[in-house]
Amino acid sequence: EPIRREVIEIDTLLAIAVADMPEHERARVRVEHLSDIRCASVDMSLMRLAVRNLLSNALKFSPPQSSVVVRVSDQDAPPMLFIDVIDVGTGIPAAQQATLFERHPSGGRQVSPTGRGLRLGLYIVGRVMELHGGQALLLPQAPPGSTLRLVVNEVPAD
Repeated sequence: EPIRREVIEIDTLLAIAVADMPEHERARVRVEHLSDIRCASVDMSLMRLAVRNLLSNALKFSPPQSSVVVRVSDQDAPPMLFIDVIDVGTGIPAAQQATLFERHPSGGRQVSPTGRGLRLGLYIVGRVMELHGGQALLLPQAPPGSTLRLVVNEVPAD
């Protein structure tokens, strides 16, 4: 069925997603605004899930004392909002990059070298963004780390 869009404040979405993280990890998340856009037309529950999954992975695969940055930016033509989750972890192996947001035959669950699961959460992120008519992307970045971007197309006019 179609998603339930509503105009939400980006700061509220991010605050709730950060609050979903374990209490001892929340201080590691830093939000940066490079945009004047403060609202987007999205399904709040689904976007919360997408941001939460990206934050959880970034915190899980980054060194324990490192920061994870959530950067909000935009472009004018066509109007789009970008939510980037940036970590300084081990990065994503080249062999996984092309299919990062796809479901895998194992049901999406793979195990990282540290024994922690990954990939089903990224599949969900990709699906959430498809349902919104947006995208989930891995941006090119020099190691260490990864930048995962959510592209939101429905930005209400001020």
